[in-house]
Formats: sequence, structure tokens, C-alpha cells
Amino acid sequence: MAKARFLAIVRGRTMGVLEIPWAECREYVDGFSNAKYKGFPCLEEAVAWYLAEGGEEGFLTEQHLATAKGAASAKPACPSLRFARLANILPNDEDGCMCSQDLPESLTHSILDWFHVTALENMPEEQLQEIKKQGIAYSDDQETDYHGGIADNYVLAYMPANFFKIWLPLWRLLQKQSLGTKLSILDLGAGPGTSTFSLWYFFSLLARDNPDREFVLDCCAVERESSFLQIMKKLDATYRKSMLAENLQINLRIDKSDIYTFAACGDGQYDLIMESNVLNRNEAASWTKPTSLPLVLMSKLKEPGALILLEPGKEQNRNALYSIEQLLANYPIMESVVSPKITAVPLDGLSLLRSAENLGIRYTRQEKHWFSYAVFRKRSEKQ
Repeated sequence: MAKARFLAIVRGRTMGVLEIPWAECREYVDGFSNAKYKGFPCLEEAVAWYLAEGGEEGFLTEQHLATAKGAASAKPACPSLRFARLANILPNDEDGCMCSQDLPESLTHSILDWFHVTALENMPEEQLQEIKKQGIAYSDDQETDYHGGIADNYVLAYMPANFFKIWLPLWRLLQKQSLGTKLSILDLGAGPGTSTFSLWYFFSLLARDNPDREFVLDCCAVERESSFLQIMKKLDATYRKSMLAENLQINLRIDKSDIYTFAACGDGQYDLIMESNVLNRNEAASWTKPTSLPLVLMSKLKEPGALILLEPGKEQNRNALYSIEQLLANYPIMESVVSPKITAVPLDGLSLLRSAENLGIRYTRQEKHWFSYAVFRKRSEKQ
């Protein structure tokens, strides 16, 4: 006998929540433009997802509505996080773009201090030429090398451009109330600390909007390049202090390791795992593990926990994320929070980046930084 499943359909040939055999699910959504649906092992999860995604109550039966009310009343009351500061910056809809922002002033000062200047325009010509000479240039089938002075070039030409892109997936998790206040975080391919430092800034604004809540971030940053690690440690020495508040505690552990080695051998379970630009050919031209890594990371997520994948904004990278989404769909405990998409963050407000462009450290002037991302969540078995 075919195993039954609950299929929640927000947009399809029919709508609502159906209890049907696995083999019959496709006939309700295949070929339907912009279909939106998801399968669940139990009725409570199916109804909760259907309503959360904007499904109309009119397509639900009385039993479905009673199930939703019962599940809601069974959950302990916990006030939602307030996020007025972030809401003024980030988009209300999935296709919107965040408002233009500059790096935190303390991080800009920390970066300038790394170069022993108070402004990039004051950099000695010899030092400037050395950084410009180490520019990053590669083709789609060439592995990137960040050794030596190239790391300095990356900090000025690319770190600011990449800084805010982690905010969009974090924002989606926050909107769905899937972002906790006490998190164990793993940042794979941390570089000089771009995503980790950006996440701290995000939570510093969240903490200011919720002075009655305690926030604790225990972060593990994994990076193989020694030159990046030196920069990260130097920036962290001053930048982290500026992010702290009475209700925000931040702890950082830096691990010098290849991400695959760490993922396979490292200990620990995490509430949030994020990777940035490590699942593409430029970071590992001869790699053979683009699909095995997400499965390992799935095992390192707590229940519930979130996985954020960030890659370059090219169609081939989004397609790679689609492959991962299809792979994780085979595991009922994993759900897609944001299906792979290409989006952008504005660059015009980044003063450090504009200085780098004016000095010829960054060769092209762009108004937006495009990237691909996807967000997944590991369900709790109790849900």
C-alpha cells in the first residue's frame, strides 16, 4: 500500500492540504506555472506551513483549522523579536533590495589600521602600487590563490562588496521566526571574517531593538589561508568590542583548516551554519565534493538549525544550489526556507570601496553586488 503524505499546496491545480499517496502528489502541481507546495509527514506541519506561506483559510477543512489552532495553543508563549532598525534597511518582499549602507565605522577604522593609515588616500605610493599589483583576476576554471599580498587586495576590493549579502538570508530567517537569540554558529570559508563580522553587526541592531532579551553568539570561523587569518585576528581585536552591548555577548574561535577536513572531522553541533563562496570552481578547481558537503553539514545542525549557502551570482552557481536543494529534499528532516535565487545588495554607500575604486585598487565600479543564495532548515523531531 502506498505510504500517505500530507501535501500543502499554496498555488497549484488545487489548493489546501491533501492526504494522498506519495505517487499521486505530482499530478496536482506538475505543469502549473509558479506552483508552490510542500510535502509533510504529519497534518500539523502541513497546515502550519500552508498558513505561514499565505495559503487561504477558505481551502482548509474545519479539521485543518482546528489542528492549526490546537498546534498554536500547544506552543509556549514567546514574544516575537522586534526588528524596527533592520526593517528600515531590508526589503519587505523577496525580490526587493536592501537600502544602501556603509560598513560599521569601527570596522572601517580597523581595516585602515591594518594598513597603518587613517584614510586610503593617505597610503604611501609604494604601498598602494604593491596592493594594486596583487589584484585578483581569474577565469571560471582557474582556482583563486589568496596568499600573501593578495589578501590585502581582497580586503579593500572585495570584502566591503561581500559584507552585507549575509543580511538577506538572515532577514528571511528572522521574518519566519527561525532565528534564535542564543546561537552556536559555524562560518565555513570565513576569509578575513566578512560574514562573521557582518552577522555581528546584524545582531547588534537586533539587540538594540530588544533590550529585554539576551543575545549570545558563539562563533567558529574556519579558514585555510594564513594571510586571511592574520587579518581576521587583527580586525577582531578592536571591531568586536564595538558590537557588544549589555544584552549582546560575542565569542569567537578561529580554526585554521580546510573546510572539507573540518566538516568531516570537526566536533560540535550548530544552530546556524553559513558558507560563502566555497562551493564553486574558483575556490577548488579540482573539487569532487560539492554535493557531499551539504550532507555532512546537515548532520552538524542542531534541531532546529539553519544552513545558509552563498555563492557568486551566476546562473551556473544557482543551478548548483538547485542540485543541493534537490538532494536535501530526499531527507524529510530538511526543508527549504528560501529556494535558490540570484539577488543583489547595493554598493554605492560603501565609502571604503569607493576609495578603493578611485585609487585603482578595484578595477570596476559597480552599483550592485550580485550573488546566489539558498537557505535550509533542519526540523526538530518534536515538531
